[in-house]
Order: sequence, then structure tokens, then C-alpha cells
Amino acid sequence: MNEIEKRLIFDNILKRKLHILSLLVDSNESISVFDLQKIYDVSIKTLQQDFLSIENALSSNVELTKSSNWSIKRIDSPKPIQTYMYDLIQHNPIFILVDSLYEGKKEKVATFAEKHFISQSALRKHIDLLKDVLADYHLTLNTNPFELIGNEIDIRHFFFHYFNNNHRNWMNTFTDADFEIIDNFFDYIRDNYKQVLTIDYYRFAQLIKISRNRIAQNKKVSFDSSLISTYSTHAGFKSVTNAINWHLVKDPIYTDLSDSEILYIYITAINSVIYGKDSFYILDDLLPKLKTFNTIVDNFFKDLHYNFSANVELNLILKSYLSNLDMLSKFSPLFQTEQQDLKNIAIHEYPKTYENWLYYLEKYSYFYYKEDIATSLTLLTETNLKRDHIILFAISSTPIISEYLKNIAASVAPKEVQIHFVINQPVTENLIRFLHIDIVVANFAIPEDLSNIKSIQISSIPGEMEWLNLSKELRRYLN
Repeated sequence: MNEIEKRLIFDNILKRKLHILSLLVDSNESISVFDLQKIYDVSIKTLQQDFLSIENALSSNVELTKSSNWSIKRIDSPKPIQTYMYDLIQHNPIFILVDSLYEGKKEKVATFAEKHFISQSALRKHIDLLKDVLADYHLTLNTNPFELIGNEIDIRHFFFHYFNNNHRNWMNTFTDADFEIIDNFFDYIRDNYKQVLTIDYYRFAQLIKISRNRIAQNKKVSFDSSLISTYSTHAGFKSVTNAINWHLVKDPIYTDLSDSEILYIYITAINSVIYGKDSFYILDDLLPKLKTFNTIVDNFFKDLHYNFSANVELNLILKSYLSNLDMLSKFSPLFQTEQQDLKNIAIHEYPKTYENWLYYLEKYSYFYYKEDIATSLTLLTETNLKRDHIILFAISSTPIISEYLKNIAASVAPKEVQIHFVINQPVTENLIRFLHIDIVVANFAIPEDLSNIKSIQISSIPGEMEWLNLSKELRRYLN
């Protein structure tokens, strides 16, 4: 289940049960009622009843332990659990309604309620949940008849996020013809152009299928003429135009395709770029924009003491991502948004990286969804960073002397290391783990029970020779 589906479930009992099932799908570790009680404000007995219900439905796939701390675990493939989840929600009226909206059906509330055996009052409660979700996409819902109202590009965003990783695995509905369109498109680009972006194939395929469905319903994007004149000169736009004219000229949906729709395919490709080692993620037309983000990225590197020479590619990846996003944001700010699950990972797993990115985005950028972008930048950083040894200089002194010692310490530290400073603070186990420290250099006594790290104690105010010896010792250790 994806984030939108979770928000659209009205029944709290069903929502809780689906969450337990999701945990079972994701892991074969035991889940206890006490663990779940920390999340849900319900009694132990209620959770035990949930476990019994799941065991009754999936007796050959789960193992229930009835002890003082009831627990349940998956003992087989997750597929039967996923199928059971689908069975639980496939007849949910709100999912049927969203499918109906995607198919372009225009039904009225009374007709829909009667057709699906639900009262109008109950249906309206489901509709209220859908309206809350749609508001995040700057969309509204006309209910008489049902129709999405808003910018077409935002409607396509909504459908992509709804279908992506949803309960029934939407990709399974794709036909050979759907994939043939994508394959022909990429084959032409690869055969005729030197610059070929590294694309997430399935993301691109989903977005194209949604756009084709909308075009077939005469729901087309229409961009401002200034955007068309700016980006229609790009080589990427021209390559998309040529690919369509070459391979898809007889395709009824792509016949007489407007410049706006061609531009949409172009930005869809950029929105599907994979950023990583050995990937191609920036086009020549967007290279001049990289310098726009020098301040944000380079200051981030300096503050976290990242080794520039060891992380040239990371630096380029981050600037390319921001450059591409800058272009995409001119069409819709929703390109900046990220999943809440990924936000939670960034905030809880990499808090320092996330907080620093958020600081620089707030200080130097105009982006609207800064927390979402900080999430993406954090995950890109942690995925692609080449981590060298990290040295912590712990200094205890007056403010003036501390700043003096910091400057000297930074100058004697090997260039390939990352440096952190703490001033007049204790060196603790939590600090070592949080900063991933390899070496501690302190001008006071260091606790002996710290993690298995290299520790060096220096004088309260080292002289020139001591600094020189420290530099040599650090170099010997690193080598």
C-alpha cells in the first residue's frame, strides 16, 4: 500500500489491520502487541483480536504466539498476505471512485452510491477523505458529476502517486503494447543521440501511460507560451519530437501532438532520471544552471567538511538534481514533493545531513517544498558520499583560544578526512556514533570506555612541534 491509499481508508480497524499486515509483508520478524500498543491507542485485547483475525485468514502463512506478550510473524512468502490485503480493500468505494475518475467516467453521487450499494451519507465521508488528499495536489473534486478540477499536470501527478506501489500492483495491468511504446521511444533515442539520460524505466512507463490515458479523454496539458519557447529549443525536446514522429506517427493518441504534450514527455524523462555513479543525469542544455546552486552545495560541503576531491561526482549529482528540479518546478511545484515514508527515514536516520540541507535551502533557495527537497538531497548524499576517515577535534578552552585552536587543527588535518569540532563539551558514546567518528583528538582527558576508536590527547595549547607531530601521527594512522 502506498501513502495515498493509507489516507483514503476510512475505517480505523481496517487501517490498523492493514498496517499490521504491511509489517508482516516487510519483515519476517515477530511483531508483538506491546510494540503495536506504542503506535495505536487501543487495548492489548483489541490487538490480540486483530492477531486472531489475521491468523484465522492466513493460518498457513503466519505463526501466532499466545504468551504474556502475544506476537505474530510471517513464516512463508509475503505474497498470500499481499493478496489478502488486496481482498480486504478492493471493494472499498473510494478506490473504486478513483479508478472511475481515471477511466473518465462521470457519475453522480446518487448513481454511484446506488451502483455500489452504499448510502450517500457514508459515501460522502469517503469523499471528504479524498478531498483532503486532492488538496495536497492543488485539486478539487466536482461531485455532480464526479470530476477532478485543477491543472492537468497536477492531476497526472495525483494519479501517478495513487497508482505507484498501490495495493494491486498497477504495473501488472500493463500490456505488451504499453511497453512497446516505451521501448521504441528509447531505442530511437539511443540510436540517434549521444546524450541519453539514465531513466527509471518503470517510473517513465507509468507516467507515459497516465498521460496517454488522459490525452485519449481529451484531457491535455497546456503550458504557458514562455515555457514552450524556452524549452522547445532544447536538444532534449527536439529528440522527443523526432522520436514521436519516427516511431509513433501512426499512433492515434500521438497524432498531431501539441508542443505542450511533447514538452510534457521531455520533462517526464527528466523527472525519471536516476542519480548515481555511472548514470547520465544532466543534459547539456541544463549545464549552465549548475552554477546557480554552487552556493548551496559548496557551503554544505564545507560545513560538513566533505572532501571535495573525493566527492566530485556527489557534488555534480547534487547540483544536477537541483538544476533539473529548478526546471521541473517551473511547470509545477509538485515535482518537489517526496513521500512521507522517505521523509521519516531522512529525519530519523540522517538527522545531521537533513538539518544541514534544510538550513541551506531555507537560506539560499526559493523552492516551496523545502523539507521534501531536503529529504531527496539527504538520501542522495548518504547514498553517494565517499566517506573517508572522520576526525573529531574536542577542544576545551576560552572562546578566543578555542577559535585559534580550531583554525590550526583544520590546517594540520589531512586533506582527505572529514573534520568535526566540539567546543567545551564532553566526548560521549552517543556523539561518536551520531557523527560516525573514527579518530578523536582532544586537549583534555578522553574517557577510556568509548567505542573502539583511535584517540589522541594533546596539550591544552599545543606548540608548533606538537601540531607537527600530530599531523604525522594522523597521517601514519590513516595510511
